[in-house]
Amino acid sequence: MDLTTNITQLRLGGLNPAAGLDVAPAADAAGKMEEVFATLLVKEMRRSLPEGFFGGGSAGDVYSGWMDEQVGRSLAERDALHMEEMLRASILQKQTAANLATAQVEMPQ
Repeated sequence: MDLTTNITQLRLGGLNPAAGLDVAPAADAAGKMEEVFATLLVKEMRRSLPEGFFGGGSAGDVYSGWMDEQVGRSLAERDALHMEEMLRASILQKQTAANLATAQVEMPQ
């Protein structure tokens, strides 16, 4: 692994595929984060309505929560908020920086 090339690509925001990063966990984490954010967004938007869709009480809360989750999941699956790519790139950039820091510590001075 060429340390100078990786540092240059890190500064430019690019990623070196040869750096040995596994992209699948980052993509999964980014997708889940977008889903959680979309669910919270829908929940807060729904709370601004004067009446709930399902009435009051604990049953209304349960059904409202399920609706929030489904709408949030649907928004995330369609990438309606366009967050997944940005989050994935950020996670991979941090992983690359951590790998470079580890490689620098392991290199003899």
